[in-house]
Amino acid sequence: MNRGDVSANYEKDFVMKTQDNWSGFFSVMRISFVRYGLPFNVGHLCNRDSTEVVAASATPREFPAAKSSVKTRELAMAFKSGRLPGASLPSARKGGVQAGFTLIEIAIVMVVITLILAGVLKGQALIDSARVRSMATEVTGIRAAWYSFQDRYRSLPGDFPSSRTQIDDATIPGNGNGRIDGSGERAGVWQQLALAGLIKGNYDGLDSSAGTAQDINCAVNTCPRNPFNGFYKISYGSQAESASAPANEIFTGDGVPVNILAQLDNKLDDGKADAGRFRVHRAFSSSCAVNGEWNVSSGHSNCAAVLRE
Repeated sequence: MNRGDVSANYEKDFVMKTQDNWSGFFSVMRISFVRYGLPFNVGHLCNRDSTEVVAASATPREFPAAKSSVKTRELAMAFKSGRLPGASLPSARKGGVQAGFTLIEIAIVMVVITLILAGVLKGQALIDSARVRSMATEVTGIRAAWYSFQDRYRSLPGDFPSSRTQIDDATIPGNGNGRIDGSGERAGVWQQLALAGLIKGNYDGLDSSAGTAQDINCAVNTCPRNPFNGFYKISYGSQAESASAPANEIFTGDGVPVNILAQLDNKLDDGKADAGRFRVHRAFSSSCAVNGEWNVSSGHSNCAAVLRE
């Protein structure tokens, strides 16, 4: 066998081994591509088909086994990193696996939730503050009208016996005893104050709608409403908690949250539920007060108070 035959046989054996190596590699690549649902084409790996990758005319100098091994490793690494030309690995989510949140993402979510809760609580505090101011303004306005009427007519509103001649003939006159002690006078308070121009509104003076001296009941056209849809009412008695002697009392009406009354008491009086001029109504003391204090921690939303004059 001459030198040319040896060289030819070497080349043939090298080409066959190289083709076997590439065939095995492409088989693995094809299985991997099919597993991820990707179309497999040798052209994705290089810009020529498999017959061009290993040419029959290759020589040991042009395509040695060492270079083939290096090329195989490079392509395998490229496939693993998803940088192959014309192909990419599917994401974890595409295969149905959900990626977890990082600590930074969780922290951001917690900060957002905290800001939202703080905004809600702050908003509620602002609303409560506005309601307290509204009730304080209304109660102060009622007291101002009450005393202005006395200065002008030398009598209590609702109890004024000459209201038909000195105010309006539509008013219901009182008995002039210095007490708001009948249903006609409880209704007449608001009618006389309105017709005298000391408060806003139109009131009918209907005694059957004014309730009793103890309750907080009234009707829309007879008594003014508080911000919580209860009714302001004035009556002679001792419905303020722990009151021993009767007096003319202004009822705040019911439906008022206990925390609003506690703040209102601090504005108008001493902040005590059973002392001073502003106190809890007897009918609501068990649920809205405890040990002489407003039971704010109970969160009770239906309370009433009494301002004694």
